[in-house]
Amino acid sequence: MNHEHEHQKQAGAAPTWALISTYFTPDDISCMSDFGINLADCADVLKNADPNHKMPGKGGIYPRVKSGNMPMGGTKWTAEMCANFLAWCTSANPCG
Repeated sequence: MNHEHEHQKQAGAAPTWALISTYFTPDDISCMSDFGINLADCADVLKNADPNHKMPGKGGIYPRVKSGNMPMGGTKWTAEMCANFLAWCTSANPCG
């Protein structure tokens, strides 16, 4: 699936869940549900984001998409998508 999205964040504004949620395909959501992560749920994605690389092993969502290890079998995220995800998960109220 092509990850080119019509949704772009507004200049100077943190990305919203409405944008970030479009990064996860139905295949991504299904695959990660096998690991107990609900990519369709803002709070669950935020809980597993791991922007500071503190989770054991290969880490959470951010380190994996940035390194290209996720999505598994899908189109790799662009640098802009990774930057948007990082800005979103480190913003003041990502799910608000």
